[in-house]
Amino acid sequence: MSVRIEEGFGFIINDLARFFRRAFEKELEREGVPLTPACARALVYAAAFSGQRQIQLAERMNVEPMTLVNQLDTLEGMGFVERLPDPSDRRCKIIVVKDEAQELVKQLKQVGARVREHAAAGLSEEDVRHLQETLIKMRDELASLPGNPESTS
Repeated sequence: MSVRIEEGFGFIINDLARFFRRAFEKELEREGVPLTPACARALVYAAAFSGQRQIQLAERMNVEPMTLVNQLDTLEGMGFVERLPDPSDRRCKIIVVKDEAQELVKQLKQVGARVREHAAAGLSEEDVRHLQETLIKMRDELASLPGNPESTS
C-alpha cells in the first residue's frame, strides 16, 4: 500500500524543475549537443537579447552575474558567443551570439519544445496557458518579497 503525503507547491515545483532539467539534459545528449542545460539556457537568452550588457542578461535570466560569467566563459570557449567592450563604458561587456551558433540556438529551441510538449501531454492548450500564467504570478509574488534581489520593497 502506498502512502502519499500532501505535496505543497514548493515540493511539486522543485520536482517539476528537476524532471524538466533531466529530460532536457537527456534530449541534449540524444541530439549530440555538448552543452549543459544551464549553458543552453544562457545561449538562448544571449541570442534573444544579443547586444545587451552581461549584467543586463544576468538580470533577465534571474541569475547571479558570476553564474552567468561561468556559462559565458564556456560558450565563448566553444566559439558561440563573443564579449565585446561596451562603447559607452569600457568596464562593461556586450554579449553577442556568433553566426556559427544560430543553428544550435534553433536546435535548442526545438529540444525545449519537445520536452514541454511531452510534459504537457494530456493537457489542453488552455490548461497550459493558465498554468503558465499562474506560475508567473507566483514567481513574481515571491520575487517581490523583501530581501529578494528582484524585490522593489
